[in-house]
Amino acid sequence: MSENLDQNHSELKRESSKLLKQLSNLSTISIKSEPSVVKVKKTPPRKLRSLVKKSIKPREADSTDSDDSKVEENKRGWKSWMLLAAVFLIGSYFISNISISSCGFWATYENNFNKIVHGDGKYCYRSIESEKIVEELKKNIVGQDDAISLIKASLNLANREKIIQMAFIGGTGVGKSLASNIIVSNWKWKHNTVNFIFDINFNADLQGKEAFDDDLRIVTSHLSDCGFNLIVIDDVDNESTTINRIAKLDRSLHRLAKQNLYKIVFIVIFNKNPNSIELEEALNNFVIIDFHPFTKELLEKCIEFHEKMYKVKLSPIEIDELKMINYTNFGCKTVAKKINLISNK
Repeated sequence: MSENLDQNHSELKRESSKLLKQLSNLSTISIKSEPSVVKVKKTPPRKLRSLVKKSIKPREADSTDSDDSKVEENKRGWKSWMLLAAVFLIGSYFISNISISSCGFWATYENNFNKIVHGDGKYCYRSIESEKIVEELKKNIVGQDDAISLIKASLNLANREKIIQMAFIGGTGVGKSLASNIIVSNWKWKHNTVNFIFDINFNADLQGKEAFDDDLRIVTSHLSDCGFNLIVIDDVDNESTTINRIAKLDRSLHRLAKQNLYKIVFIVIFNKNPNSIELEEALNNFVIIDFHPFTKELLEKCIEFHEKMYKVKLSPIEIDELKMINYTNFGCKTVAKKINLISNK
């Protein structure tokens, strides 16, 4: 019995010794590994400072560098904006000065050009010389004082308006075409005068919009923005279609003038006496200028007038021959031609 107990005791002792050895091994492992942990946790001050220098300080330097770079970027941004603003202000100043100087340059250039070409620096901006034109009308047209007065008033009005329209109405030989020729020959802006014959310059066979477009193209191709444009359309018949074409053309010219594109004097000469009511309705913008029919009294004035003009004294026989002319159909025009022939003998 005692032997068994001793045996058990020895076995327990052996087992306990084994356990102690194992425990000692475990403690040795933990102790060996512990310093590494402690070393990390309990870093000596010098090493800590070195790590701070190596790790923390560079990070602070990076942050300050980034802050400095941001400040530099902001400075560069402000400098760029200030530079752009300065360039803009300087550019605006120079552009305004250039535009002013260029306007002055072109005004000087135009003045010199007109002075050389037309003999007048203000050629494009002069008024219509109505007094000179009226003086010539009175010298050359007999017995149409009322018509001449209306022409004078219309030309004076044209200097204040953008456009003026006149319709010359009357029989053959009463001075309509002569009046328009005098106006054309005394027009200051020679390059701005256009004298059309309706049947020759305009296609009478066209109708509607096609006719209107063609009429407008023909007329506007001659317009100028320098000075006053004089447009004369002679030998216009009194057909309703023709009057309507003239009315449409007038409205287009009126619109162009009101848009400050051109200054226009528009004269239409009818070869027959149209219906005055129809004419006034269709050409409501026109000044209607009636030339009086040619009478025996006007014939005598016509003979006297052209005797003075051609500096010739007609014999009683020559005067009687002139009085035999059908003056109601031919007016003063034929008388003037005959007196001119006599003066050249």
